[in-house]
Amino acid sequence: MDETRARGKGILFKTSLEKSLFSSPAACIKSLEARIKKLEKKYPDGDMPDIASLKELKNALELITPADFSRYAKLIALLKSQEYGWAPSKNDDSLVIFTERIETMRYLAENLKKDLGLKDNQLEVMHGGMSDKELQRIVDGFGRAESSIRVIVASEGINLHYLSHKLIHFDIPWSLMVFQQRNGRIDRYGQHEQPDTWKK
Repeated sequence: MDETRARGKGILFKTSLEKSLFSSPAACIKSLEARIKKLEKKYPDGDMPDIASLKELKNALELITPADFSRYAKLIALLKSQEYGWAPSKNDDSLVIFTERIETMRYLAENLKKDLGLKDNQLEVMHGGMSDKELQRIVDGFGRAESSIRVIVASEGINLHYLSHKLIHFDIPWSLMVFQQRNGRIDRYGQHEQPDTWKK
């Protein structure tokens, strides 16, 4: 019974690790750090071979720069392209980027500011760990015509159809229902523009 439970936990971790890796190197590193910490506590003598392998994978992931991360590089190319037609200087052209993992959200927020030359007040992040008051502050700010916010990077679904018609799926959720719900955040009654969704 214990062996079956242990095998099940191992499979669950592998699945979780795959999901985080499909999101971003940053998300996978976060998952690895949590797993390594747990194993080191359980095996203080370090006699668990998995620990060395996990650390090796973590070290390899830490070498991946934003320029090396092809999906992120494609996102930057899209946002800078004339075809997409988005510019942070346009007051009436905001966009929403959805991602599954909070660590990926933070990664995007940090690097998009640098690579797009965004000021701190031009990008906001939203996730389920934030208070209702803080989430509402961001939504209210995003909706004002004079708002400086040009980008919202989110792992939390909030109706934004009055505020933006552009949505980018940085990663694809494993649940089709979540995918449809993301699209529905900008594609619903009251939207005056043609919804523009991209899957990276």
